[in-house]
Amino acid sequence: MKSRKITSLAVLRDILGPTDGHEASFAAMIDRSVSWVKKASADGGRMQPKVAQLISSKTGISADWLLKPTPFLPPVETDNHTPYTRESYDKWRSAGESYIGVDAISGAPECLAQIIGAFASAIQAGKSRLALDDLWKFSQAMRLRYGPPKSPHAAQDELVRVADELRHLAARGGEA
Repeated sequence: MKSRKITSLAVLRDILGPTDGHEASFAAMIDRSVSWVKKASADGGRMQPKVAQLISSKTGISADWLLKPTPFLPPVETDNHTPYTRESYDKWRSAGESYIGVDAISGAPECLAQIIGAFASAIQAGKSRLALDDLWKFSQAMRLRYGPPKSPHAAQDELVRVADELRHLAARGGEA
């Protein structure tokens, strides 16, 4: 078994979890290449202060902590005092901009169109059962994290609005 050097970036990505901490997602968030994220997470050498500041601005983690050569020290928020957790990141993100650059209401149809497209690819590849299982897990994770709709009518109205937007996207040929 190959031993891996632990870096501050690797620790941060682990805290962010399998979705936000994933190489491709994280690279998109900080506008770097996947290969940069892999290298910086594995050994990376010394992180540049400008990059640490960028990562801090996107995640709420302390740039000072990122720059320390001792990632075994507990991570802290931008105040350099409060322990950094997944909840810290969620709080920071809810106050910041969307990854996709649009608000949650107008971005929902685009995200759902991508999910439907990926599901169609799974069907074509003969993996519809696996994709359905993944979709169910995602729906359960969303429900656990955000709760059920407060009103059945609100959920129904939102579904109608999103369906209309999806029809509009489909009419444009799926250009998202």
